[in-house]
Amino acid sequence: PLLLARCDGFHMLSNMSSIFTLCVLFCLFVMFVAFLIYCLHLVVVCSELLCYIQTLPPSVGGDVRPNNIIVTPEGVLKVTDFGLWEAIRTNQDAMAASFGRAVEYQSPQVSSGSPPSVSTDLYSLGVVLFEMLTGSLPFHGETPLIVAMNHQNKSTPSPKELNPGVPLSLEGITLKLLDKNSDRRYRTAESVLIDLRMVRDALRFGRSLSWSPLD
Repeated sequence: PLLLARCDGFHMLSNMSSIFTLCVLFCLFVMFVAFLIYCLHLVVVCSELLCYIQTLPPSVGGDVRPNNIIVTPEGVLKVTDFGLWEAIRTNQDAMAASFGRAVEYQSPQVSSGSPPSVSTDLYSLGVVLFEMLTGSLPFHGETPLIVAMNHQNKSTPSPKELNPGVPLSLEGITLKLLDKNSDRRYRTAESVLIDLRMVRDALRFGRSLSWSPLD
């Protein structure tokens, strides 16, 4: 005799598109988390280098930007051209050339004529982190002077608005680094290093990222 039984469910082929979409989304999520961890690794190493640089005379880099951050074929990260401020500040042509190259990463204090400091180096690190997270610089302009004025006068855009995948804690670190008021920024490279390592470890081990250093 032929036995018939009711079988609830769905045909696999009819749902292949949904399964494929879920797989793609999962892979994209995993890739994005891996990308964030890699970005944090680079910024953590930059912060560690700044910690070391700030113990040397002169105690500041003064030109922290991607062109001066080198990743060797072996994966070793190096920061170049630090401590050149004293050498170029007495040469008008050298100062003008340096301003044109670095203005997109310079703090409002440096673009206003103040010498670099620990605080201004950390601001520049914040611009680098902002660009890594969003693919865009926080401030633009048709000329270097306009860029400098925007750094001084315009509100810093939210990284999370440009890239909704940026965790709240990482957005807070970025905005604290980019605070126009140097008194509200991180005071030392060691202090930002602590927060960056917390975010990196949270991503690695699935911990909460719902905190912010701005709270």
